[in-house]
Amino acid sequence: MDDFFIYWNTLEFNSQKEKIQTKEKIYWKGNNETEFIQLIYMLFHSKLLSNESNEKTKLVKQVAEIFNYEIGKNWQTNLSASKQKRKNGYKPEIIQKLDDAWEYYSNIKQ
Repeated sequence: MDDFFIYWNTLEFNSQKEKIQTKEKIYWKGNNETEFIQLIYMLFHSKLLSNESNEKTKLVKQVAEIFNYEIGKNWQTNLSASKQKRKNGYKPEIIQKLDDAWEYYSNIKQ
């Protein structure tokens, strides 16, 4: 029995991480680039999404690639402009869209 436990304790169950691979592409269907970037920044600053380098600008590009979404060259300038224009109490429209979507989903009868 001791040999069994020695063997059991030396196993590496997670030595090879399985990657989910799909042949289907994933697309961002929103039509507002700033909303997409705001979402990534919100996830980053809430510590819900990050990358190895903990770099949000790189993260935006990485997530855009995952969603087959091409962001413009001036996305950082556009994001800064939207941030500067905000009024007290302003919340990005994407927050309301997500809130509405959750409300809809939670009311679907299963």
